[in-house]
Amino acid sequence: MRIFTLIYPRVASRFTREDMMNFSKVVRGVAAVPIGPDLPFVLSAQDSRLTPLQSSILTALECVDQCPDTEMSLAAHIVMEYLVLGTLSYLPPPVLGTPALDLLGKKLAHQTRMSKSEESVYIALGEQCISSAVEIYRARKTEDSIIKTHVMENIVKMLRGPLGLKYSCPSQSTWLLCHSTLLSVIEEGVDAACDRASEFEGMWIELGKCIEEFLFGDQPPMNLTYEERMAHEQLDVKMIRLIQEQILPRASHTPSSFISHVMTLLNRGSVHATSPQPLTTAINTLPLREQFAKSCFETLLQFSFYKASSSSGDVSKLALGTLLKRCQEVLQNYVKDEKLSGRCPLPRSRMAEIAFVMRAISSLIGSLQARRDHMTHIDVEVWDHVVGLYLILSTVLLAILTRCGTH
Repeated sequence: MRIFTLIYPRVASRFTREDMMNFSKVVRGVAAVPIGPDLPFVLSAQDSRLTPLQSSILTALECVDQCPDTEMSLAAHIVMEYLVLGTLSYLPPPVLGTPALDLLGKKLAHQTRMSKSEESVYIALGEQCISSAVEIYRARKTEDSIIKTHVMENIVKMLRGPLGLKYSCPSQSTWLLCHSTLLSVIEEGVDAACDRASEFEGMWIELGKCIEEFLFGDQPPMNLTYEERMAHEQLDVKMIRLIQEQILPRASHTPSSFISHVMTLLNRGSVHATSPQPLTTAINTLPLREQFAKSCFETLLQFSFYKASSSSGDVSKLALGTLLKRCQEVLQNYVKDEKLSGRCPLPRSRMAEIAFVMRAISSLIGSLQARRDHMTHIDVEVWDHVVGLYLILSTVLLAILTRCGTH
């Protein structure tokens, strides 16, 4: 690999895509070389988390990317190599002699068994490659070669693996890195994805799956501290904020199937789910992901009134229907739980939820009334949903008055 970095600048002008494919096979094979005392050239350097061999791999990739005589189209191939090597951050390398690393996120049948110390070296290489891939994407995201080879889609596809595994990742630093990376990539590339929608259809599909698997996948282990749970919940809230600020305002330029998927996720996230085993602390007692649920509900409420352009009616209608359905579910569940609770009061979080829903319904009805007064067309189905809330609202108020009367 070291010899390659010396030779490449002299042959860069003649380096073809076929040469790049052959170079990729060498890189992936070298990356899978096992680490052990019998191979001194792969032993870890004292001042680095990477082995000298792994460092030479990164140097060779940087050489191809930064050489001034390199074809611009090779940048996409370099990003792909970084992404493939990035899978080493959560998947062990294949056994030598078996098929090399190829598909992003694919768990190979033949993988090397290694110690924790050996595993940490591969994780370090994988995480470094993820960061390098994103750096190249940020610098060249508007180039045709990057867009036409679906680099953004491949990045999201690679990140989907660690984000879906989350707490099951060999190293927790991996999914945390992938979370911040995903937010950065979407912020950087969403404009291009909207401007050239036909070339990003696959990216939206992968992004929807990635967000769903991250938000509703692996459950946190019970040994997490209260502070860690709250910190991780804020990462979930950041994901919702990304949807709220970067995606839904551009709904008219994104596939309708993706927006529908997002609304389903927001509806699902707005449920106040508690941990199977209550989380207790001397400072406070909170249900699992209360702030996350509130953020989902607020996003639905915000985009129920969204009217930034004449083409935004679909997302507004979809959000409004989802919000009304969610409000009805919360009210019905409250009445049911109130009957079962007897003289025991419901948890503070449930009372906060019902109060928030009541305020949301009040704002919603006020907004609809204002629109009607200004002769703005409102779908008949929306009015049917609103009218249908009155019966359950009466039942909720009766339950609350009964509860107040018993104390």
